[in-house]
This record gives sequence, C-alpha cells and structure tokens, in this order.
Amino acid sequence: RLDDNSTQALLARLNTLPLVYEVRGDRVDSLPVPTDGDDWKKLLLRP
Repeated sequence: RLDDNSTQALLARLNTLPLVYEVRGDRVDSLPVPTDGDDWKKLLLRP
C-alpha cells in the first residue's frame, strides 16, 4: 500500500501501483505481476 499522502496515488486515485513495467521506446506499460515460478521465469527471460 502507498502512503495516503503519496502524490502519485492521489493523482491516479489508486491505493496500489503496478510493480512490473515494460519499456518500449518512449512508451511504458504495466504488466500483471506473475503469480507462480513459471510466470516469473517467462517474464525474467523475455528478450
């Protein structure tokens, strides 16, 4: 959880932020957080 006074949380009206991001050029996308070992391996071994 983010602190109640977190500027990002207030601006986005969120109480949690995604933890995994993918950068493609000048675009940043959030990815779902893996839930098991196989998903983590796929994510970490991405080209």
